[in-house]
Amino acid sequence: MAKKKKLHRKTIPHHISIKDKAKKFLLNQKDKFIIFGILLVGLILRLIYLSQVKVNDPNFLHFEGTDSGNYDSLAMQVLDGSLPKSPYSFNPLYYYFLAIIYSFIEHNPLKAINVQIFIGLGTCFLVYLIGKRLFNKSTGMIACGICAIYGSFMVYETLLLTTTLDTFLLLLGVFLLLKSTSPKWYFVTGIVLALSALSRSTTLLVLPFLFLWLMIKLRLTKKFAQTAGLIILGMCLTFAPFTYRNYKYSGQFILITTTGPVALWAGNNEDSEGFYHLPPYTEELSRKNKDFYLQDTIRFIKEKPEKYLMLLLKKCTLFWNAYEIPDNDVVYERFQTLSPLLRVMIPFGLVSSLGIMGLFLCLRRLNKNLFLLYLTILGYLSAIVLFFIQSRFRVPVVPFLSIFAGWTIYYWFKKLQSRKLISFFTTLILFIILYTVVDFHTFYGWTYPLTNPNGFCLEKREGFVFRDDSGDWHGDVKETIDSPMKIIKKEIIITQEVEKFEFAGISLNYCCSDKGKLLIKINDLVLSVINCKDIPYGPFVRQIRFKFQNPKLILKKGKNVITLSVLEGADVGVMVDNYYNFGRSSFTADGITWEKTPGEFMIQLELLSNPIY
Repeated sequence: MAKKKKLHRKTIPHHISIKDKAKKFLLNQKDKFIIFGILLVGLILRLIYLSQVKVNDPNFLHFEGTDSGNYDSLAMQVLDGSLPKSPYSFNPLYYYFLAIIYSFIEHNPLKAINVQIFIGLGTCFLVYLIGKRLFNKSTGMIACGICAIYGSFMVYETLLLTTTLDTFLLLLGVFLLLKSTSPKWYFVTGIVLALSALSRSTTLLVLPFLFLWLMIKLRLTKKFAQTAGLIILGMCLTFAPFTYRNYKYSGQFILITTTGPVALWAGNNEDSEGFYHLPPYTEELSRKNKDFYLQDTIRFIKEKPEKYLMLLLKKCTLFWNAYEIPDNDVVYERFQTLSPLLRVMIPFGLVSSLGIMGLFLCLRRLNKNLFLLYLTILGYLSAIVLFFIQSRFRVPVVPFLSIFAGWTIYYWFKKLQSRKLISFFTTLILFIILYTVVDFHTFYGWTYPLTNPNGFCLEKREGFVFRDDSGDWHGDVKETIDSPMKIIKKEIIITQEVEKFEFAGISLNYCCSDKGKLLIKINDLVLSVINCKDIPYGPFVRQIRFKFQNPKLILKKGKNVITLSVLEGADVGVMVDNYYNFGRSSFTADGITWEKTPGEFMIQLELLSNPIY
C-alpha cells in the first residue's frame, strides 16, 4: 500500500518586522504611487496656472463676444427654459454639461473650470492605461507625464470650451473599444462615442476609421455584425433626443448642428488660407442664396482642383506645425504672457515631433490593437483637414500622440541602457530633423522677407490683396493709439497697375472702445474719419474693411504709406504680427520720433475688380 505523501504548508516566518512589511507594501504599490504623483503634479501645475491667469488677465471670466460666452449663456438658457426653439447651432453636449454643473453650484464658471481640470487629469490617467495596455507601464507613465505638463491642456481646461470634454470622451471611447469584450460594454462604447460627437461633431468623421479597425480585428463575421450593431444602437439612442429636437424646430433631418456647411466653406473656398476666416463678402452672398456655402465649396473644388489640393496640403502642414493657431479670444502666446509657468510647459511642436517619431518606430511592432491608434490619428487628421485648422481642434489627438511620444522616450532609454549607441543617435538625429520641419514657421518667418521683399500679393475672389503679415496674429503684440500724438504708420507695396481697378479697400485687425474717432490717411490724403461707436468695439480682436472708389486718386503702384491716428479721446489698438518682419511698420508716441515695430501691423490694401459688397 502506497504511503500518502504528507503535504507541508509553506510556513511564513512570524518574525518579519513592520519595517519589512511596509517596504514590501510600498514595492507592490510603487506604480500606483508614481501615477498618483504624476497626477498630483499635474493638478498643482494647473492650479498655479489658473491663479496666474486670474491675477494677470483683466478679461478673466469676461466672456462677451466669445464662444465661451455663448456656451455660458446657452447653459443658463437650458436651466431657465429659454433655450431658442431652433436647431442647435453649437455642439449641444457642452452647454448641457455646464447646465448640470450650474444646477448644483449655481452660476459659477470658476467652479465649472475646476471640474474641467479634474476631467483633464482623467485624460492623463486614460493615457497611462492605454499606454500600459499597448506597450508597457513605463511608456504609459511617460505618456501620462507628458499630458500632465502639456501647455494647451492647461489653457483649454481653464476655458469654457468643449475641448477638454471632447478630448476625454474620444479617448474614453477608444479605451473602451480596446477593452470591451461583452455586449453591454460595446453598447456603452457606442454611447460614449456619440457623446464625443455631440461635444465635437468632427468625431463623426473618425467613426468610420474605428469601425474599419473593428472589422479588421473581428473580420466579416457574425461577431463583427453583432458588435457593430450594439455600438451603433448605443449611438443612435444617444443621438435621438438631440436629432428629434432639431427636426421638431426645423422640419429637417439635422443630426447634431446646423453649422456644418459654414465650417466646411470657411476652410474650403478660394480665399481660404487653411484656418477659420470668413471673408467680408460672406454675409452678402449667403443672404442671396441659402445653399451658398455648400454650392460654393463644390464649385471651388470642381473649377480649381489644383488650388484645392494645395490648400489641403497646406492644412496638413498646419495641423502638424508647432504654431498654435488662435481663434476668437484664445491666443496661446497671450496666455504665455499672462502665465510664466505656461512658457516652460511642453508645447505642441515637441509632442508632435516625438509622436511622429514614435509612429515610425512602432511600425516594426505593429499589431491589431496598436493599429487602432494609427487609425484614430489618421481619422482625426482627415476630419480636421477637411474643414479648417485651429489650435483647439487638434487637442483631442494629443493624447494619442503622447502615447507614441512616450514610446519614443522609452525606446531611447532602452537603447542607452543596452549601449546600442548607433540606434540611439540615428533616431535622435532623425528626431531633430523632424522637429525642425515641424517648427518650420520659425525659419520661414525670417527667410521669406529676404526672398520676397515686396511682401504678399494674393489673388482673391474680388481682386488682389497686398499685405506683409501672415494673415494670423502671432506674438500677442499690439500698439495702442489713445492720443493725437500717437501715430501708427504702415507701408505697403502694390505690385499691380492701380488704374485697372475701379474699387479698392483697406482692412485692419484692431480692438477699440466706443469713444472718439479713428482717422485713416493714405499717402497723406484723408481716406476716412470713423466714429468708433459705429464699428464693432470691445476688448477682443476684430477685423474691419473700408471700401472706396477711384483708387487711382489715392493709391499708386509701389510704396503706399498708411497712417492711423485718433481724435476726441479714442482708444484703438492695432495688432502686430511678428511672424514676418519687412521693416515697414512704425510707431510714434510723440509725433516726432519713429520706432520700428517688432513685426508688421495687420493692415492690408485691396484692389477690387469684382467687389461683392
